[in-house]
Amino acid sequence: MNYEIQKAPGVLKIVLEGRMCFSDHATFRDIMRTFDLPPGECVVFDMTALDLIDSSGLGMLIIARDESKKRQLDFVIENPKAEVRRLMDMAKFERFFTIRP
Repeated sequence: MNYEIQKAPGVLKIVLEGRMCFSDHATFRDIMRTFDLPPGECVVFDMTALDLIDSSGLGMLIIARDESKKRQLDFVIENPKAEVRRLMDMAKFERFFTIRP
């Protein structure tokens, strides 16, 4: 998985690309280090270019959401492709995450 960090006032956007799977744990820890934001700001995971996510990847998103909550940050998932969205739907992510088309 590749990623790009984009910062704007009040928003930290993480643009994911490729495949998000078990082997990306170290990379994901690097991403989580960027969550050092003031309370009330928003972390957005943009999945426009993410082709695949496995159960480990879904778990990493849960960890990121929990860390965001602990830091009082909003957490949003944006633009998941059909295959990624299908897995999120199976896992009932819409019950725990804000997912924008």
